[in-house]
Amino acid sequence: LDPTVLRTLPGVTTVTPNRVQQPHRARPSPVVPAPLSEYTNAQHHNTDAANQLRDARNQLVRGTGIGVAILDTGTTVGHRGHFPGGNTNNRTGPGLNGSHVLAVYGASGFGTADVNAHGTHVAGDACANRAPDDGPAPAAGVIGIKVDDNTGSATDSWLITAWQLVAQHKTRHGIQVANNSYTGS
Repeated sequence: LDPTVLRTLPGVTTVTPNRVQQPHRARPSPVVPAPLSEYTNAQHHNTDAANQLRDARNQLVRGTGIGVAILDTGTTVGHRGHFPGGNTNNRTGPGLNGSHVLAVYGASGFGTADVNAHGTHVAGDACANRAPDDGPAPAAGVIGIKVDDNTGSATDSWLITAWQLVAQHKTRHGIQVANNSYTGS
């Protein structure tokens, strides 16, 4: 619809253009991912400390039964960090191909493949299951939602679609945590 028409509709208070967003990074740089073999960093993300957290029954908190949605450049299901013990031959995980990836969705119209590896990296930071570089929730299920156009860029409308997917699949995948890597959204 034409933005001038949208502004006249009842209940519409603001109309903004469909802007292009970039993944948030600590320092400006093009999307140049680290090799997938280096996709977790326990010291940098303080996961060593997080992996020692205990619940009221003195059990280690591992993320069991929790779904973590990753809104990013996609998630590579076959990466070793998503398999129990980091072993791609161990197909005992609850997700796709025996991994901890419960589902992958596309919100941008560019499929689900993680061409840039950023989303796979972020999923590993949260949920890697390969000691000694476990993420803080290595038993959690990953729900990868690709928001980009294979260059790392996403639009506001694709981000809205991604959040709608989170809401739509919250119960099905037990989503209790969602990470959005994009600024401005």
